[in-house]
Amino acid sequence: MMERLRPVSSRLLEEPARFFYEHGITPTFFTLLGLVFAILAGISYSFLELWWAFVFVIIAGIADMIDGSIARLYPSRTKAGGLMDSVIDRLAEVGIYTGLVFAFTNKIDQLLVMLTLIMSLMTSYIRAKAESLGAEMRGIGLMERGERVVGLLLFTMLAAIIEFKYLRIGIYVLFLLTSFTVIQRFWIAHKRLNMYDVAP
Repeated sequence: MMERLRPVSSRLLEEPARFFYEHGITPTFFTLLGLVFAILAGISYSFLELWWAFVFVIIAGIADMIDGSIARLYPSRTKAGGLMDSVIDRLAEVGIYTGLVFAFTNKIDQLLVMLTLIMSLMTSYIRAKAESLGAEMRGIGLMERGERVVGLLLFTMLAAIIEFKYLRIGIYVLFLLTSFTVIQRFWIAHKRLNMYDVAP
């Protein structure tokens, strides 16, 4: 669903991105800035500073969107830049969820956070691998990265306003939906690769 909103967000960020581009600020700057704020979000979660975590996750998300908007302004977007962006995005997720582990004292909750992180990374990996083999996977999956971020923000806000238990509920929901997405993406990728007769 968030993939359908990408053209809207791209239009909203077009002018800020052009401003940064004209002043020589590269996409890499915002990629690394997003990672810094993702790590700060993780640290905030570990200290149960939920409002700070909420704010830092939002800033990290905005930085991630801006780096893509700036990159599109460059005449030739390098594969190396795309690789760096993808790797940093995964590190940002690790930073956030590692902090979330320490927000909980119950070992089952901690395990669920780690499993959610694993499923999140697998969701991204399946798309990357399938597309490298020739299958188009854009917009495929119930819980893409944008949906995962919005879900985490929603339950973080509920936990900050009402009660901490909503963050626990959120982790369980994210785990279930992200696990479903892994299965969904694998199934669709497998079918498309068979259809295209692409060798593994």
